[in-house]
Amino acid sequence: MCIVERLLMFENTGRSAPKPHKLYAVRGFPAEHMLAAPQPMEWLEFNEYMPPVSTRVITFETVCAGGFEGLHMHLQVQCDAENVVDSWRERTTWTCTYVRLLEQPLSLPAAALIECTCTVDASTHCPAYSVAVRVKKDREAPWEHVTEYSWDGDG
Repeated sequence: MCIVERLLMFENTGRSAPKPHKLYAVRGFPAEHMLAAPQPMEWLEFNEYMPPVSTRVITFETVCAGGFEGLHMHLQVQCDAENVVDSWRERTTWTCTYVRLLEQPLSLPAAALIECTCTVDASTHCPAYSVAVRVKKDREAPWEHVTEYSWDGDG
């Protein structure tokens, strides 16, 4: 097994776990481990003006109860109406990234909200990324700050 497969095996068996606030290259992340449908963290339109710094707020709704501990990030490129490159669903030269944000998983019910405020500073040759995470366990609950994490480039 490659290092990525061993990391996932260790995570599932409890013999080891990824460290919080560290990026990991992953392939074949199981869809059943996703708590919510994917959404774009960074949206680039190459035919339009792209600001050097952008912030995007993404709200995920959990589709099932489970433990939230991090984010799975992958590249998706819409080339034209028919052609899409998706580094999660198919093997490409781009590797998906997993960042474990919490030491212990945060138990969330189905229909909980996870809000990620993602900022990208692309004003230099090495973009800087940050994400701040809040959760709302139900619609009536207040937002609860969970964590923040920053990294440069691909980590």
